[in-house]
Amino acid sequence: MDLTGAVFEKCTMGINPSNRVIIFIIAASLSLFAGYIAMLAGTTVQALLAAKEPRLRMAGFIICGLFLVFIAVAIWRGLHNTSLKVGAGMLVLIILIGLVSYFTEANAAGVGALYGLSSNF
Repeated sequence: MDLTGAVFEKCTMGINPSNRVIIFIIAASLSLFAGYIAMLAGTTVQALLAAKEPRLRMAGFIICGLFLVFIAVAIWRGLHNTSLKVGAGMLVLIILIGLVSYFTEANAAGVGALYGLSSNF
């Protein structure tokens, strides 16, 4: 394609200001929502770690360990490739731990598994 003699006087490039404002508002809303979810997860784990029941405390430690593994693998392999694989593995592991502890001893084990699931979402 030959553009010899083409006039580009009234051409514009980039995103117009009204769309910039819309993109900023959407990005800010998503950031606030993600921060709120992270706060809920942190509060849940903190409640588990401060619980008097040893199984609930253990659930808190397991969740902290899973978060550390997820962060380490995300840094090592890249978050895009890792989030679904490791996140699904964490979910399956928490469900299995909750089911095993629920059927062996039902004292607070289901609560710990429920807290674990809720802090990962």
